[in-house]
Amino acid sequence: MSRQRWGLLTYALLQGMKGPALREQAFVDVSRLFQYAADEVPRLAKHLGGIQRPRISAPRGTSFDVGHLTPSDRTRIPLSQAKRLLLNPVLQNSVELYDNLDLTERVRVRLREVSYADTRSVKNRMSNAVYVDAEALAGAIKPSGAYRVEGAVVIIDIVLVRDGEKLEWLEVRGDVHELDALAKEIVERVLLAIDEMG
Repeated sequence: MSRQRWGLLTYALLQGMKGPALREQAFVDVSRLFQYAADEVPRLAKHLGGIQRPRISAPRGTSFDVGHLTPSDRTRIPLSQAKRLLLNPVLQNSVELYDNLDLTERVRVRLREVSYADTRSVKNRMSNAVYVDAEALAGAIKPSGAYRVEGAVVIIDIVLVRDGEKLEWLEVRGDVHELDALAKEIVERVLLAIDEMG
């Protein structure tokens, strides 16, 4: 499944029909549409860390129009926006210089739970992000941060980074005795920040 919750080929075909693959900005030409999809799918797959290359098998010179799309028709093509990829977080205690509260693993577990619920239920959508249980992937967002404990309060500074660029900074606070609840809050804040990125 792709970032868009479509198969990559379907997504590329729908994207082409919204305009880029149309002849004279209106006519759905079979060869042109499938050539657009064949070119687009490898680019989409690259962002997912995979390789896909559709093959077009058709006699030369057999193209024909299969439809005519007005501007109004094109706006009704159900093409969702690509979801952002979210990588494993890395958190550590800034005083102890390691993750003595095991927050990194707790957040990863929570991300897996939310991701699993997302695939099982329409009501539990994960937001504009798709969790990828990986350490690195070009174009993906990685939450990284440091925390400190002041009495019973854990204060976490988190930065969302994509390809070396800082996108967002967050501060999350929670009870040192309620670490699972804190992990849940971290995930909710990270997903909300990604949603707000548009």
